[in-house]
Amino acid sequence: MLHGENEIVRGVVPSDVDIVVDRRVYQVLRTARHELRVNGLHYIIVYPYDPGGSAAVFICDETASRGVHLDLYFDPRGVGRFGIRTSRLFDDTSQGERWPIVSGQHQAAYLLRKRHWKGDLLDLERQRSILQESGFDPNGGLFVPRVARSVERVIESGIPGRFVVPAPHNILNLVRWIRRLMRPIGFWMHVTGSSSGELARHLAERFGRFVITTRAENAPTRPMAKIRWFVQSVLPVTLRAGVFVSWSKQPPKYGPDLVVDSAGDLSDLSRVAVATMEQRCDP
Repeated sequence: MLHGENEIVRGVVPSDVDIVVDRRVYQVLRTARHELRVNGLHYIIVYPYDPGGSAAVFICDETASRGVHLDLYFDPRGVGRFGIRTSRLFDDTSQGERWPIVSGQHQAAYLLRKRHWKGDLLDLERQRSILQESGFDPNGGLFVPRVARSVERVIESGIPGRFVVPAPHNILNLVRWIRRLMRPIGFWMHVTGSSSGELARHLAERFGRFVITTRAENAPTRPMAKIRWFVQSVLPVTLRAGVFVSWSKQPPKYGPDLVVDSAGDLSDLSRVAVATMEQRCDP
């Protein structure tokens, strides 16, 4: 585990859970698939958010009543935005309260890059102090050279400056975006029937507790309005790890990943949605 293990042991999950893995994300899911299902859990969205191989995985129970956002960090070559060779994170680990954790230095190095990227200067300074006091060497192999030089400047001066990414990152990230445009990550479901609007909003609220973004909107009927609505409202959600729920009396002729009738109750429709989402992203 990359950080926050002591909070998670106590049942406190303030945001997503960061875990470093030693194999590709879909290999992890194939290995864990049986045990997850035995425990009534299902992965419904797999979101490759970085070209190095890392992905956010969203797991929930069969009715999406409970869910979690796991960040599975995998980047052995260090070509992702943080420039960290994840294989080196396993060089110095220990047993935490319940799960293995990476060393304090490596946790701080990861968090320094993450806070720099997010612009959280207060916590970045905290991680910088930890690295400086512990004598951390940025050129020791954890970071790729270009990023190591940037981290060294941050530790020495305390001035973050521009966030530097590995040399091949931007090209690889463009390829990742093209793939995502061809196959959106998020899920679009459509609810039909007389009480469809209320049910659609409840569905969005349920998934919105643990996925990155959700939205519920009435689908327009006019052809040009449909195109504009799809580009402005649907795509921004489905291109990310999101769930879009639309509604109208009649189902659209194309687009949604799932069409359901508002005659069912919230738990039944959530169960159908979870099963469909899991089947779609099953490795």
